[in-house]
Amino acid sequence: MHDEQTKEHLPASASGRAGDNVRFTILQFPYVSRNTDFEPLFMDPQVEVRFARLTHAWGNPDAILIPGGSRTADAMRFMNRCGAARRLRDHVANGGVIFGICGGYQMLGQSFYDPQGIDGRTKFVQGLDLLPVVTRFSPQKLACTTTMTCLLPEMAGVSVQGREGRYGRSQVLPHNGNFLDLHQVVSRTDHEVREEEGLKDGLVTADRRVWGTYLHRIFENAAWNDKFFTFLRRRRPH
Repeated sequence: MHDEQTKEHLPASASGRAGDNVRFTILQFPYVSRNTDFEPLFMDPQVEVRFARLTHAWGNPDAILIPGGSRTADAMRFMNRCGAARRLRDHVANGGVIFGICGGYQMLGQSFYDPQGIDGRTKFVQGLDLLPVVTRFSPQKLACTTTMTCLLPEMAGVSVQGREGRYGRSQVLPHNGNFLDLHQVVSRTDHEVREEEGLKDGLVTADRRVWGTYLHRIFENAAWNDKFFTFLRRRRPH
């Protein structure tokens, strides 16, 4: 099922409202994507959301959202071929913000390794190289409800809950300190919080231009949204 079909099952966008609205563009991929993560944004009167194909214009949003889904490595390979990867890197270089969830987070990293073809046909592919993350896929799926606490100073102590559902395990590589952990994992239902599954979640660049998390349904957390929306509004040019 393509993203255009998925869009039909989402509530109508709350668009055309006051100029203070937070504006998001959700990228559409030629493979199944989990756009349900963004349903709360469509219901929020302070938010405007639009979909955009990888090869079309993306508008001038406060942030570009990269959804998760199946065949992530295949989708990344397509982005590299169609020029969308270069456009996303240029977007960040020019001051834009990107937010990736699950597979979208993986795409923000350096590379994917899937030698067993767990997630698709592509065994190895280069990512966007915007975060120092390498992802490897394994046959064991992590599927649970997860509670986390935000670690960023401007969001410190904010609790979030959502779902993790992934075969990929992402390793944060040594870096120069220009990247910050996004969340501390507090609990996982039916799972111990084990180091191999990740004691922390997500990564953010120090300049807050690139955000990645494994947490589906993150936008169902109102306190987290308030902090994120405030950040996006404050960084607009005055």
